[in-house]
Amino acid sequence: MKFTPELGLWYSSGSSLSLRGFSDADHAGCRIDRKSTSGTCQLLGTSLVSWSSRKQVSVSLSTTEAEYNAAASCCSQLFWMKATLSDFGLRFGKIPLLVDSTSAISVAKNPILHSRTKHIDVRFHFLRDHYEKGDIDLVHVASKNQLRIGLLAMWRTSEDCVDAKKIKSSSWSSVPDISGEPPPNYRPIGTKWVFKNKQGEDGMVVRNKARLPGFSSKEGIDYEVTFAPVARLEAIRILLAFAASKGFKLQQMDVKSAFLNGFIEEEVYVRQPPGFESARFPDRVYKLRKALYGLKQAPRAWYARLKSFLLKSGFVMGSVDKTLFLLSRDGDTLIVQIYVDDIIFGGSSHALVSSFAEQMSREFEMSLMGELQFFLGLQIKQGLEGTFVHQDKYTRDILKKFNMGDSKPMTTPMSPNTALDADEDGEAVD
Repeated sequence: MKFTPELGLWYSSGSSLSLRGFSDADHAGCRIDRKSTSGTCQLLGTSLVSWSSRKQVSVSLSTTEAEYNAAASCCSQLFWMKATLSDFGLRFGKIPLLVDSTSAISVAKNPILHSRTKHIDVRFHFLRDHYEKGDIDLVHVASKNQLRIGLLAMWRTSEDCVDAKKIKSSSWSSVPDISGEPPPNYRPIGTKWVFKNKQGEDGMVVRNKARLPGFSSKEGIDYEVTFAPVARLEAIRILLAFAASKGFKLQQMDVKSAFLNGFIEEEVYVRQPPGFESARFPDRVYKLRKALYGLKQAPRAWYARLKSFLLKSGFVMGSVDKTLFLLSRDGDTLIVQIYVDDIIFGGSSHALVSSFAEQMSREFEMSLMGELQFFLGLQIKQGLEGTFVHQDKYTRDILKKFNMGDSKPMTTPMSPNTALDADEDGEAVD
């Protein structure tokens, strides 16, 4: 890690937006259970936006089976990306999937060979179905060319990149004077103050946060449903690559005390916050009108409030990614991606982008942070030639956490041929 903190992803300006994938696998590489490992990556033009390396769920009886399963996994991710990119107005024909095993390609193409592979997990056979429909084009690529074709064009050092040029909420009301106590079967939940410093890209404190979370709520009484969609990292990289290709810069804003803006449907009562107890009615409790940090339903309530506002403003929600919103007006397009209380947005019209920022500031208390530079641990530099994404700060933080800041840099941190055995006395982590 210490040897490569300056490496990152390069998304070129004006690059094509074609979709393709690469897959590969070893055979019985794990010496403990003899399961194979699948490796896949997916590219949007020359931009690497998605990749994975994970152990397969079952033991493969041959190299062909391992390669076939890896190709099927890559195919699944490609179709998720295809559906997501359709919201950006992109349409794809036959998507090339590059595989280095001619045998695996033959299994998918040849119905006679395919009929002899009942031992392969049935869920992987949709690869052949999509090949027959013409959705996927299976292309052979030599093993030695996999890395060169798929990755080397995407990784750049930071020197190759052009440097890019910051609540008001009535959340509760006092319980009526007649009793000052919650109704029967409603137990008030406790609160406590939590303080946190928010750091920027350079590690400096940019804001001091004070939160009053609510704890100990019970399902069925204090909340019913808690699920709220969260953007996948692949979706963030897709947006970065798309914006770089179209030549517009992404902006960033943060909603202050976002969860306090969400309306809750359940009756929830909380004790008076420490340090702010009423001298006249010290034993009374509060009834929540809006969500509170720490409530199980708070993320869902905030997402519902923000989604409702965006839809009323004319946005269309993504058909696959429910955290993606698009607005088309007079031939221009505005794209908004939300990740809880962090919002990144950009579009083909500067007036449309500015109008959206003003609109959000009128509805919520916002921190407008300008050009997107730091998001979910990603350091982002947007320039005229493209966008560079790296994790230098994240790497340094990990090294510092494990007291390895003075360690000697190595291109390969450990021997690739060393066999790792399971610790019989250790605690299982997977």
